[in-house]
Amino acid sequence: EAADVMVMEIDLDDLDPVATQATVRRLAVDPRGRTLDILLGQPAYADATKRAAALGVDLSALRGFEPWMAALTITQVQLQKMGFDSESGVEQQLLRLARRDGKEVRGLETLEEQLEAMDSLPPATQRAFLLQTLDEAATMEAQVGDIVSAWKAGDTATLEREFLAGLEDQPELYRRIVVERNRNWVARVRALAADGKDYLVVVGTLHLVGPDSLIAMLGTAGLAPRQARAGDVVAAR
Repeated sequence: EAADVMVMEIDLDDLDPVATQATVRRLAVDPRGRTLDILLGQPAYADATKRAAALGVDLSALRGFEPWMAALTITQVQLQKMGFDSESGVEQQLLRLARRDGKEVRGLETLEEQLEAMDSLPPATQRAFLLQTLDEAATMEAQVGDIVSAWKAGDTATLEREFLAGLEDQPELYRRIVVERNRNWVARVRALAADGKDYLVVVGTLHLVGPDSLIAMLGTAGLAPRQARAGDVVAAR
């Protein structure tokens, strides 16, 4: 209610469904026509197929995708099985409120920039990402339960531990999807702080915890962010 403008990772208010689908298809499919089994190599593909089958997922249905897209799809499928609905997520709920109140919505990056952070990952990193996703999917229910509880309580220490543990062995993935994007966003958020309007900036929790978080980088840039606590009142100027 206090914000003049809402800023999200991408501007969900202006996404064109047809253009979005075309962008996803262009980036999610190998430009040379190689399928998932070829991109992974037969030993890794056979291993991934067995792990997916144990989860009730037919990996052959994702054969047309690159490994990073297959990994994201498997995560989404598992979350849906657990009862999570993307339309009930924080971004979608806030977007509906912004539309209701006629607020301007902006993005820190474009959909293409966001997906290219994954699409540009080296083949070995994509392969490791998919195999790790399949491993973690087997215990996802307990992990997500811990994450949701910590998020509700504002327990950033637990969130940092849960989110970053899976990235310790994948420094390239961490650099591309977290560090580089946070660095790009810092300049954009700093610019917002100087123009006299009130902004609500909404990003995923992964970007708010750890030594390379957007929060840490904003602090280094001199904005001195702090974590709001229960009972805090946010008022417009």
